[in-house]
Amino acid sequence: MKNKKAQALREKADLAKMHMMAGIILYEEAVQICGEYIDYCNERAVDIAKKYGMKPKKMNVKAFMR
Repeated sequence: MKNKKAQALREKADLAKMHMMAGIILYEEAVQICGEYIDYCNERAVDIAKKYGMKPKKMNVKAFMR
């Protein structure tokens, strides 16, 4: 990733995912933390899809938590 903001959001989301799997935080808390990264990715997906005239492939929380 070239963008530092995207990289920081990804690291934060990955940490929340690991904490959820370890039982440190609840699923609802992990969803809130990961929401910022998912929103950012969905915005980028829309921008890229517009550029190439396609439908965006959006990410959701369940897909990220796998």
